[in-house]
Amino acid sequence: MFSIANISKKFATFGKSKSYLDQHYQLNDGKNTFIITPDAVQLDKNLNANDKDVLSRIASLSNKEGYCFASDTRLSKYVGCSKRTVGSSLHKLEELGYIYKESRFTDDDITTTKRKIFLQPTIKKLFDGIRQNKKEPSPFGN
Repeated sequence: MFSIANISKKFATFGKSKSYLDQHYQLNDGKNTFIITPDAVQLDKNLNANDKDVLSRIASLSNKEGYCFASDTRLSKYVGCSKRTVGSSLHKLEELGYIYKESRFTDDDITTTKRKIFLQPTIKKLFDGIRQNKKEPSPFGN
């Protein structure tokens, strides 16, 4: 039943209880990051949600070196999908021109020793633009 007393009671206990979020996220550990996806990517009907997540994670991991070297396994853990799904997304992103990959192979030319995933320059500019806008003062005073 809906009552003001019930709502007040819930709000009163809200800050006191250990919620799922409190248990799973350490907000003051300095390692928290977030990923923003440009509208142009978000609105692309050729990409599904996993493709967009993989692309945004690649952009995030490309900040320091200018490329991403995460394995399919690592990307799958970040995105929350299977390695096969990551592989399909990478293939689609490369086919559509969002990314390009460079791989080094062992002497037998079969096994990859290191892979670098680069954002296509236009896509990189979109993500870089977001990063630069992030440094501007927030309209919310944060």
